[in-house]
Amino acid sequence: MNLNFVPQNKHDLDACKNLNKFTSEDLVPHFEILLPWLQDMNWPVALPISEKLASANAEIVPFINEVLLGDDEIWKCNIIEYLVMKLKPEVMELALIEVVKIINSPSKSEVEEGVKLIAREAVFYYSHCV
Repeated sequence: MNLNFVPQNKHDLDACKNLNKFTSEDLVPHFEILLPWLQDMNWPVALPISEKLASANAEIVPFINEVLLGDDEIWKCNIIEYLVMKLKPEVMELALIEVVKIINSPSKSEVEEGVKLIAREAVFYYSHCV
């Protein structure tokens, strides 16, 4: 498969246009290389990628969990706000398992960087969308 849907830089919106030509099932093997583009939502490619990944099925949850178990608090906030909260309810429910763990046992940096707060918003949002 031609990887012309993976941005070469943060301004590569042509890659995002190509990304929309694929189904979420086609992208499953590429979640790991697409999710890092959500580390900074100021990058022009970040929002289009998050919108495309939001259509994914449960296969994306382990990749989301990997980010949530990591130590990049800003990335965690972005993943929760711009991906988890936009997933289909049945997929969001699976992704919220790690989100709830952040609420119940946040690290000091998760509290300081607002991860716990956005995690609470995600659970609140989910409780009102199902």
